[in-house]
Amino acid sequence: MAGETALETLKKLEENQQQIAGMLPELMKSFKSVHEAALADGALTSREKVLIGLGIAVAKQCHYCITRYVKAAVDLNIGLQEIMEACGVAMLMNGGPSVAYTSVVLDTYNELTKNRG
Repeated sequence: MAGETALETLKKLEENQQQIAGMLPELMKSFKSVHEAALADGALTSREKVLIGLGIAVAKQCHYCITRYVKAAVDLNIGLQEIMEACGVAMLMNGGPSVAYTSVVLDTYNELTKNRG
């Protein structure tokens, strides 16, 4: 986490989740299904749901979750302004800690997009 790059964090998260799935296969299979269902397009788009998830991750101060949601946002071509506005709602609801964790969002976004055209 601290001192790790976003790519290192994502790799560690994936490796750990695979290990957890080896020990708790049914639980992780079910969790993956819930995750996919929760983020699927419906009345809200997948993009909107990723931004909601990111705002919650910032408010919950989950570094791993922030990294995963920023990656999902980048993959969906969600721009930095949209991401920052989602973080702004987290700041409204959670105050100073969300301001601090928004810096993790910004660092992660900048790292994941630095080689984009």
